[in-house]
Amino acid sequence: MASNGGHGQRRVLVLSLPFEGHINPMLQLAGALHGRGGLSVTVLHTRFNALDPSCNPELSVTVLHTRFNALDASRHPDLAFVEVPDGLTAELAASSNVTRIILAINAAMEGESASPSSPSFRDVLASVVAADGDEGRPPAACLIIDSNLRGAQKAAAGLGLPTLVLRTGSAACLGCYLAYPTLIEKGYLPPKESQLYEPVKELPPLRIRDLFYSKDANLEMVSEVLAKITETVRNSMGVVINTFDDLEPAELKKIHNELGDKFTVVLAAGPLHKLSSMHIGSSLKLRPDQRCIEWLDTQATQSVLYVSFGSLVSLDSDEFLEVACGLERSGQPFLWVVRPDLVRGGFDKACLPDGFERAVEGRGKVIQWAPQQEVLAHHAIGGFWTHNGWNSTLESISEGVPMICRPQLADQPLNTRYMEAVWGVGFELEGKLERGKIEKSIRKLMVEKEGAGMRERAKKLKNKVEGCLKNGGSSQIAIDSVDGGVRRGGGCGERRRVLVFPLPFQGHINPMLHLAGTLHGRGGISVTVLHTRFNAPDPSCNPELAFVEVPDGIPADIIPILNAAIEGVSLSSSPSFRDVLASVVAADADEGQPAASCLIIDSNLRGAQKVATGIGIPTLVLRTGSAASLGCYIAYPTLIEKGYLPRKELPPLRVRDLFYSNNANFEIGVVINTFDELEPVELKKIHRELGDNIAIVLVAGPLHKLCPMNVGSSLNLRTDGSCIKWLDKQAMESVMYVSFGSLASLDSDEFLEVACGLESSGQPFLWVVRPNLVRGGFDNSYLPDGFECAVEGRCKVIEWAPQQEVLAHRAVGGLPTVDQMLNARYVEEVWGVGFELEGKLERDKIKKAVRKLVVEKEGAEMRRRAKELNIKVERCFRKGGSSEIAIDNELMRRTQSE
Repeated sequence: MASNGGHGQRRVLVLSLPFEGHINPMLQLAGALHGRGGLSVTVLHTRFNALDPSCNPELSVTVLHTRFNALDASRHPDLAFVEVPDGLTAELAASSNVTRIILAINAAMEGESASPSSPSFRDVLASVVAADGDEGRPPAACLIIDSNLRGAQKAAAGLGLPTLVLRTGSAACLGCYLAYPTLIEKGYLPPKESQLYEPVKELPPLRIRDLFYSKDANLEMVSEVLAKITETVRNSMGVVINTFDDLEPAELKKIHNELGDKFTVVLAAGPLHKLSSMHIGSSLKLRPDQRCIEWLDTQATQSVLYVSFGSLVSLDSDEFLEVACGLERSGQPFLWVVRPDLVRGGFDKACLPDGFERAVEGRGKVIQWAPQQEVLAHHAIGGFWTHNGWNSTLESISEGVPMICRPQLADQPLNTRYMEAVWGVGFELEGKLERGKIEKSIRKLMVEKEGAGMRERAKKLKNKVEGCLKNGGSSQIAIDSVDGGVRRGGGCGERRRVLVFPLPFQGHINPMLHLAGTLHGRGGISVTVLHTRFNAPDPSCNPELAFVEVPDGIPADIIPILNAAIEGVSLSSSPSFRDVLASVVAADADEGQPAASCLIIDSNLRGAQKVATGIGIPTLVLRTGSAASLGCYIAYPTLIEKGYLPRKELPPLRVRDLFYSNNANFEIGVVINTFDELEPVELKKIHRELGDNIAIVLVAGPLHKLCPMNVGSSLNLRTDGSCIKWLDKQAMESVMYVSFGSLASLDSDEFLEVACGLESSGQPFLWVVRPNLVRGGFDNSYLPDGFECAVEGRCKVIEWAPQQEVLAHRAVGGLPTVDQMLNARYVEEVWGVGFELEGKLERDKIKKAVRKLVVEKEGAEMRRRAKELNIKVERCFRKGGSSEIAIDNELMRRTQSE
């Protein structure tokens, strides 16, 4: 690796999976590292879902990103952004097949360059590394990649660049991934319909229904993705998990046991969005509507329900209608995020029920995208209806906001299970979306005693988050561990650079950016973010970070092709991922940048890990999900072997809660976005399962709390800050926050049922309706007739919310979410802070669920447990807290190693 002379600074390269939920945690990690001990960060990204560098101007970071979901560099001025090839066709990029996108990106990153005008990922990476000396940047110390990017890891290894892996999910999720072969071996997967509610004995409290599985998915393909996550983690120099010790102590211990003593480090360094000093923003093209903050200001404390289903979930028109009717009937104020693509087939106001706007006037606000962290932090938010993506779950926990859970895919069922069964800060809205059920659920969370209990427990968890973020807190220690490792790798006093590579999806990008933000500036660490063009981040949002685009190779089979593209050698004018990574590492000495000490990758990016290994760069894996989900992944082979799949051994999970993935090789460690007190059993299992073969399991969440930067959203949607002002006008803990994340979608019928359920619940609600939430597109016609009138004054519908701010708001009393089966199981059975809304979405069920969470005694109890969890969250990121310790002592130390 090139020398950086005597300027004493080191640089870290980061590469995320190009999805909102992966980009944001990676940028948060970059922000947390930025500036610690002279560390600079470079962000690699794909053109797909590309990042906007202007969003983070304060980072001296290079971000590698794909063209898919490309980042907007202008939003991150402190980061350097470099686009890497992602190999995605326009058709595949436009699809919602996340598994195929991941495989496509990995394939592109392992590919060779076809011509000088089309460099491979290895070419781009090599040029980034080589440019350091020429441009006066510190040399690259490592590449931090999303755990899904095994292809990037291989390219980095080929250049001698170590990798650090970021897991954007929970420690429980990583444990589940590690267990996936076992789950299959034992027959849990594929699941049998009659066994869905049976416990998974190896992964309590999961049931079979909580495991990562979809009857519509290719089991072999999903297993390949999860295998790559496990491989990426095991082949890294460590894994950073966006969680914190107090949240998932058992899950983190499990991961340590699973990875073993030979694995360098497992860092629980979350919540990354709290650790990062940068404002990450959204990786979506949607801009958050800040007007929602002004609207929240007019609402009573904890009176507003925030409704957002994330960046990927969609509804059909009937489901959308039921949601609208449920919100209207609940009588609760609400802030609803309705993305343009939330309703399948497109959204317009015709999707809303007749009279909806009049009915909810004054109590309902509908926006396209919200500044979610800001919304959740607002005093008016009393609840969150969410898809239970790990980022949304962690942001809600961090602000003490209880949730209504509506999981749909990936780790969302597992998260929901923990939310309800372990932490007791939410409940699942199961079955078909029906306005009556929605109304009852909203009232349960926002009005009834049960919701108050969840709110109380959520506040206790919030206190734990604050504890882990304080000086000496577990997450601060974890981040400082990364910093220390990076700096030691560069010699005494040298600045080090970390490369990070998120999976190009909102739920992966954000935790990675939070990790980047957390590392940024600690001990002279600079961060470079590698990203695909697909879902590329906006570098302007994080100007402190450097962004580099990498090839993502996204055509029909997205996820395998993504890893194949990362691992592959470019055969055209486009450079391979290996080329890009090698160039990033080689650029260090030439540009005077700190040497790259490692690559932190998303656990899905096994292809990136292979490439990094090929160039001698160690990898640290970030698990953006829970410790429980990681434990589930680890157990997957056993689950299949025992016959649980196709769809039984991970209590409290049911077969239906299982999901497939076994991807990352934990080379130097895994970072899990959870905290010790949240998932203690799951973390213990992961430690035991990973065993001696993995250096370290770091519990460093909630990353959004550790990250000093405002990561925001990796979506193109801008958060609607006006929802906060609306929440300010709502009563304390009265509002149901409804959001289904960035990927979940509803058909028009489902959307209608949600609307009707919210309407009939009588509860105030804040509903996030992304433009793509309704399959086929959304317009107001999908809302029930009279919806706006019925919920006037108690409803706010927005396109995207500042979720962390919303969940932190006093007015939010509950959150319905769809993230996802495994998470939902934990939310209900382990934490007791939520419940699952099962079955078809029907307005009456939605109404009952809302009222159960917000109004009834059961919801009050969930709220109480959520407050208890909130206290644990606060404790983990205090000075000496578990997540602070994970970041400061272990994560920083690991990123110093070459």
